[in-house]
Amino acid sequence: MAKKKKSSSGSPISARTLIAGLAVVVAAAAAIAIGSSGGGSSTPKNAAAYPGGVTPAQFQPVKITGAKLAPLPESGADPSVGMVAPSIEGYDSNGRPTVVTPTADGIATMLVFLAHWCPSCNREMPRLMDWYDSGKVPSALRIVGITTGSDNARANWPPSDWLDGFKWPWDRLADTKEAEAALAYGVNAYPYFVLIDSTGKVVKRNAGEVETADLVQMVDATIAVK
Repeated sequence: MAKKKKSSSGSPISARTLIAGLAVVVAAAAAIAIGSSGGGSSTPKNAAAYPGGVTPAQFQPVKITGAKLAPLPESGADPSVGMVAPSIEGYDSNGRPTVVTPTADGIATMLVFLAHWCPSCNREMPRLMDWYDSGKVPSALRIVGITTGSDNARANWPPSDWLDGFKWPWDRLADTKEAEAALAYGVNAYPYFVLIDSTGKVVKRNAGEVETADLVQMVDATIAVK
């Protein structure tokens, strides 16, 4: 197992290592198994039908438009910085549409790829919630939490309840069983952050836990790009 790129706080949890034996086989030679799902799907509590939505479930279909990003390298420059980020059309676990269109949104975006069973994700979540509670999250930033690598045989299933437990306040998107959204953004460890500027270009990707001060710097640098 290749060593993952060191994060700004601690080591990222290798999805491939922690999901050994359950990695998804993706139908492309260049595709990377990043520790995707086990079987099973659970309907979220208080789920309802939404106009333009789909059936509530922990895994949802996604449509990727645009060039996919290469996996984040373990060291050196990130080749995806400056690239236009791909768009994702999907749904949250309740079946409500969630669309990420970086080139059309006109606002900086931070995608946070999270696995409910991942120890590093569970340590990162309180930092994110404390940041939110501080009232210092910039209004010029859209945040989307993407649950991926979901597995009903692991801790904290289902992911929708896991997010609810932390009182996740931002947009949500549920990935497919094959982790197609994660693969499109080069995810190879959790948690995984992607910072996208207001023109839709990738500014920063980070695999692993991030201390709040470092995250604020990443966000400020992204918003400052014009």
